[in-house]
Amino acid sequence: MKLSVSHIESKYDILKLSYIGTTLLMALTVFVILRFLCPCLLSNHEQYQLFLWSSDYALSRFVQPGGIARYVAEFVVQYYNNFLVGSILITILFAIMQRLSLKNVLRFIGNGWQSLTLSLLVPMIMMLITSDADVMTTLVISYVVCLIAMAFVPLLGVVSIILCFALVPILYWIAGPVVILFSLYMALSWTMLCDSRLLALLRGILLLLFTLICIFLSQYVSEYSVFVLFRGVDYFRNPVNPVPLYWLLALPALFPLLSLVCSYKHILKIEIACLLSVIVAIPLSIDRVKYEQMEYALFVRMQRWNLILEKSSKSEPIGVPCKLAVNLALYKTHCITPQELVSRSMEFSNETNKTMFGILGEVFFHIGMVNYSQRFAFEQMEAIPNFNKSGRLIKRLAETSLVSGNYRLAKKYLDILSLAPFYRSWAEDVRQLLINPELLEQHPVYGPLIHTFPTTDDLMT
Repeated sequence: MKLSVSHIESKYDILKLSYIGTTLLMALTVFVILRFLCPCLLSNHEQYQLFLWSSDYALSRFVQPGGIARYVAEFVVQYYNNFLVGSILITILFAIMQRLSLKNVLRFIGNGWQSLTLSLLVPMIMMLITSDADVMTTLVISYVVCLIAMAFVPLLGVVSIILCFALVPILYWIAGPVVILFSLYMALSWTMLCDSRLLALLRGILLLLFTLICIFLSQYVSEYSVFVLFRGVDYFRNPVNPVPLYWLLALPALFPLLSLVCSYKHILKIEIACLLSVIVAIPLSIDRVKYEQMEYALFVRMQRWNLILEKSSKSEPIGVPCKLAVNLALYKTHCITPQELVSRSMEFSNETNKTMFGILGEVFFHIGMVNYSQRFAFEQMEAIPNFNKSGRLIKRLAETSLVSGNYRLAKKYLDILSLAPFYRSWAEDVRQLLINPELLEQHPVYGPLIHTFPTTDDLMT
């Protein structure tokens, strides 16, 4: 008997170590992908938002359904400026997601390889969905909040019922429409675990209806339509276009149903097949053209001209923004003249791609055509689908206002950036140039540009 108990304890210890080891391996995989394979995804998210450390900014977020999760997500995204820190933060979120999923699934099927496989499937599905550059970090934060509620709210008793009905409107205002997943999870839990299943089912249906009513009524205290409220105010950069496979995020809400099928002898094989399918689908789901444009845009932002030329020599650039980046790199390495760069760039000046606006703005700034750089920086910011402001573009607008002599407008932009933690030091340094014009004349970048702001639109005449 002692040998049998010892054997069971040994098996449990091995399984427990497997849980920890799998979490660490999954976290390492996420970190490597973001830090070394797709840092352009982090840069793309950061350049299309501006987090401000002010009470007005915080209040503007807190009055939105799901705005607290959005505020936390934007606070996290500002650290994407540092690829190492940004990758670590996202990795931590995915690790927490996996551990919470494991805690939830253990409630229904206990320790075993089935629980481990399902807990891995949840963050892998999220990785598949967030491989779309228009999926916001707000969705990740909201999902983690929802999983926390699932993991720690009691499943049985009067306390569970009272707590759920009280928590739904609070959780909705914190995290947004992911509260539907929480309500579905609790409704199924009550149905599967209570003795009186019919009564539990009716109670669950009532909870789901209460959740939907809360979301519907929130349109009267917010500025968003019902469609946006049900889809999430800031889950996606484009609030109109649907994101494929979004529905797969409902998996944790279905964990209570596992008690019906956990005895099925082939269920583990099915779970492993699903996990492998999602892992294979992640690289296949990536929009190669969009990612290449983001990578070229990142190299331009970092002024890594040799890297741009090296990349373009290995494979032909796809899309106009990539070709513009290559032309700019050729100019910066003295391979083409300014006239050739302008000639090639103006062929694409009527394009509407927001990445295009950014590359064109960089082209004109580097050749001294500050007026056009200002125009495209402004148009790119106006083209952001979720109406966010951009720290990178406001920085460029501050620069163009500075060298054009519009010091009052430059000060306005610098005042905004002084509230952004990652742009504050730059804004304070540039503010000294406004105070001392002699320093501006001597500046290695801005000094030569002071007299390049034309008063007429000569390029179009």
